[in-house]
Amino acid sequence: MFFAREGQPLPDEPRHLGILMIGARQAGTWANKSAPEPMDYFDIKGVVDALVEALHVQNVEISRASHSSFHPGRSQC
Repeated sequence: MFFAREGQPLPDEPRHLGILMIGARQAGTWANKSAPEPMDYFDIKGVVDALVEALHVQNVEISRASHSSFHPGRSQC
């Protein structure tokens, strides 16, 4: 996505990262007959936190989404 910058010859190109995790948190086993728990917000947040730490990224901000395509009260932070 490009955003024009007034008085500048080149546009801004903001960086965004999208990650999707779906499915069971763990594979089922013969010893565990119960249904496996699905992934949730905290699984993906743990991955993002580890990635940010490994890349030595500072000043990371995680905020609640406000896009109209998200259900009110169900976007997490």
